[in-house]
Amino acid sequence: MASENLFLREINLSDIHFVLEVENNRENWEVSGTQSEYMIDDIVALVESLKDVKNNKQVRYIILKDNRRIGTVDIANIDFVKGIGSIGVIISEKKNRKKGFAHSAIIMMEDIALDLGLSGLHAMIYADNEASINLFLKAGYEKNSSPDGLDLDNGDYINVEHYVKWLKR
Repeated sequence: MASENLFLREINLSDIHFVLEVENNRENWEVSGTQSEYMIDDIVALVESLKDVKNNKQVRYIILKDNRRIGTVDIANIDFVKGIGSIGVIISEKKNRKKGFAHSAIIMMEDIALDLGLSGLHAMIYADNEASINLFLKAGYEKNSSPDGLDLDNGDYINVEHYVKWLKR
């Protein structure tokens, strides 16, 4: 899938070091909810599991700009009965952020979601993550609710907001 020299490609084993770097970047943990580092075996297992979307209930793509990896985008927690999944996107380097790449990747993933038979996507965004909130609003997502917080493993709560978009062709 492509848009203006920006491509989405299904993740594969050649991406494991890139994905490991993105997932283990502690700056990204502030917006992803990750709390401990992944090992290379974890990423290999993830990539292998993605071959079975129906059972694993997620898809993950590499975002390429001029054939260079710049981020990842995924739909997780897919509920094929309800036709909805949870979308997430990250542009790995700050120099590539705020250039429209994440927005384009979200729009391209919406087509993939429709191809999977989904009718809606939602994103849980930390309430203080203004960049992500603005990104999803720009992409047409609407604020649905604001849960009191998300319980993390260490007992802390973080305020999150829920954004939803119902998809159409």
